[in-house]
Formats: sequence, C-alpha cells, structure tokens
Amino acid sequence: MTVLARFSSFLLFGCIALGFFACEEEEVSQTADQAVIESYLISGEAIQVKITQIIAFDPENQQTRQTLDKLPVSIIHRGKKYPLSAQGEGIYTLDAKTLVPQAGEAYGLEVIYGSKTLTANTEIPAKPLGFTSSTSTFTVPTFGGGFPSFPDPVKLNWKSESGAYYLLVVKNIESSPDPIFENIDPEDLPNFRSEPIQANSYELNFQNFRFLGRHQVILYRIRPEYATLYEQNGTNSLNLANVPTNIEGGGLGIFTGIAAADVLSLTVNN
Repeated sequence: MTVLARFSSFLLFGCIALGFFACEEEEVSQTADQAVIESYLISGEAIQVKITQIIAFDPENQQTRQTLDKLPVSIIHRGKKYPLSAQGEGIYTLDAKTLVPQAGEAYGLEVIYGSKTLTANTEIPAKPLGFTSSTSTFTVPTFGGGFPSFPDPVKLNWKSESGAYYLLVVKNIESSPDPIFENIDPEDLPNFRSEPIQANSYELNFQNFRFLGRHQVILYRIRPEYATLYEQNGTNSLNLANVPTNIEGGGLGIFTGIAAADVLSLTVNN
C-alpha cells in the first residue's frame, strides 16, 4: 500500500473530506473548478500527492469526483524544484532516491492547474521521543458469564512539547484478523485512531480494540493545520466558506508534515 493510502486510510478520511459531505449542492457547484489536494509528508518516507476535483452530485447528494492526472506538480526544498511523476488515479510521486522529508526541514508544493498556480508550505515536525507502553499484551474481558473483570488500561507515555499536537494509531497487522465480538465484520478496517491531542499520555481500554492478535501502536506528531482539519470535519455546520485549507492560489486541501515515533508492539488476547 502506498504511503498516502496507508496513512489516510486510518488517520483521516480515506480521501480528504474537507467538510464537503456536509455542504449543500449549490455551494459545491460554485467551486467545481477547484483542485482538491491531499499530501502528507512523513519523515523518511517517499513523497506523494493526490489531486482530485469535485464535478457533480448524484440525486442522493453524493459527490462525484474525478482525478487530475496530467498536472505539473513540484516539491520545492531549499530553493530547488523537484518535479513529481504522474502515476494515474490522481497520484503524483517523487523517487525517494531524489528527496525524502527530514525533520526540521521546510517544503513547498506547487501545482499548475489551468491558469492557476496553487501553492502550499509546511515543515516536518520533530519525531516524538520517549514513547513507551505499560504492557505488550492486553486481555479483553469475557462477557456472558457473569460480571466481567476489566483489565487495567494500556498506558502510553511520551515526551511532549508545549503546544504540539499528537495522534495515536493502533493497527491490527494479522493477515486474517479475528473479531472480538460476533457483530464485528472481519472486512472492517481493523484500526483505531485517537483525535488530535495535546498531551504526553493516553490510555487504551478494551473499547478501543475490535480484533484479537498482533497490533502496532504508532504515535504521530502532527501540525496544527492537520489538527484543525480533523476537528472541523467532525462538525455538522461546515460549508465551503469556512473549510480549513492551507492551499493558496484557489485550491482546497492539505499539505502537511508528519513525524512518527518508534512503533510499539501490542498483542490482544481473550
């Protein structure tokens, strides 16, 4: 799975929602010529950008999108421009041998879309340090045989910086995840993600797990623009007048830097 697909599939919305799902049809029709950009620069990983465009609504008010596949797209780093290669389906990539994001470095994005030049800037935050877990195993309670015994939560800790935002992801890595409860569809995405938090600790309880087996626990440090987009998408009053975006020049979307801590292992049993 590509970096963008892997990250967005369990950290954000699959494809960037930006509140469009809460917008009225006439509001979207007024911005049908705008490109929607989604790019997460993760320290040490290959750069990828996804560009789409909303073109219509169906009778049930669902979006129809098309990908934009033949645009000049470049990353700018330390005054040098690096053209990306179109891979189809709106995906543009830069060979990791050419350039990979590094903590503390600033990066720019430039997309030529018709007569518009869309730009954005971000910086890769420092990697979260001191990420630890109170345990490497967790036993979910058994229901149906009297009052269950609830286990202590998994206590996660790290060294936080003042004002910094963090996000936790718990990902089941079994090839055939075993659901904890019968009403869980094995085809459901077997992951958990927290909301963006400004803290140095987090507790995982049995409600955070849907599948047994091996899990990866990943702590991401994210930038304020990502936290704002995440928080705004959870409201019901979004419209295109107040959708957060850091794309300038007449586009929508997000171009943001992300850093991940070391991955912890956790096994869930019953």
